[in-house]
Amino acid sequence: MGASSPAMIGGGSQLEPQNAASTATRKDKRAHKGRRQMEDSFMIHLYKVKMCTRSTPHNWKLCPWAHPGEAAARRHPSCHQAELCHAMGPDRECPHGETCAWARNIFEAHLHPDRYRTVMCAMGEGCGRNICFFAHNEQELRTPPTLAM
Repeated sequence: MGASSPAMIGGGSQLEPQNAASTATRKDKRAHKGRRQMEDSFMIHLYKVKMCTRSTPHNWKLCPWAHPGEAAARRHPSCHQAELCHAMGPDRECPHGETCAWARNIFEAHLHPDRYRTVMCAMGEGCGRNICFFAHNEQELRTPPTLAM
């Protein structure tokens, strides 16, 4: 197709000029980047940190909020480092509990701003995880705040 030929936009049947496609693509990328940053901020600072306010039974795995006794519940990342606590293990708990300066579980470690989406996912764009701590393309890849300074 030539530069002045109509091009298919968004997989639908509506035809738009090619230059409109370029403009739409630029706008989509800016909108995607804004949504991604908001999603990153939510995942880092709120996901499984704030307690759920629903009083009716529901699937905790599909709920982004923390629930009493939930293994994925975590503390705010400002309370701890990104590395897992060395005192914790399969049969032992950290003696510092909630006040420990290190991550207590995999969610605290990988959803920390110093780690979340700072490494490419081994499965790439074909990743099928519901929640993935890794970047799937260059646009999702983040620079940790400690290295950005």
